[in-house]
Amino acid sequence: MNNKIKNEELFNDGKYRIVRFNDDNIDHRKIICNTDTVCILPFDTKDGNICSIYLNNLTDYLSNDQFKSCITADTRYNNDSEFSEVSKIIANKLGLTDVNIEDLFFIGKVKHNVPFSKSYRCYAINLDNYINNINMTDLESKGLEKVKFNTVVNSGELHDSICLSCSLLLLSYLQ
Repeated sequence: MNNKIKNEELFNDGKYRIVRFNDDNIDHRKIICNTDTVCILPFDTKDGNICSIYLNNLTDYLSNDQFKSCITADTRYNNDSEFSEVSKIIANKLGLTDVNIEDLFFIGKVKHNVPFSKSYRCYAINLDNYINNINMTDLESKGLEKVKFNTVVNSGELHDSICLSCSLLLLSYLQ
């Protein structure tokens, strides 16, 4: 079998590319995101164990279904400003402006490959020291919901792969 798969870039706006792969038997297109995305998983603990995580309530634009996911934001990723970049996202979404670097964890990278290609730099923030400063009504108005950690890792109720990946990374990081 001497088939050579050809690829051709159909679109590129600097952020997204659409690439076409084809030969005699296949014709496949893939969307590739050229920018990193920051993913933040806020959590609190009880008796040294992860108790709850705080997730975004979002809408799937194709199916109009509701789902829960981590806080995400596109980034320009600059090594000199990584903490300040994540701090700005935390301030915008959680209303916390004085985050101690000791409460913020880089838990790893997650990459989607199907149906599109996109990478995420995942962080977790322990809210134990800030829980008294957080107004739950404000969080709910910003689309955030407190969810039991066991709901994510044990029940299978949430179907967001980024949320599950970050939860497992957090679990492995803290254990």
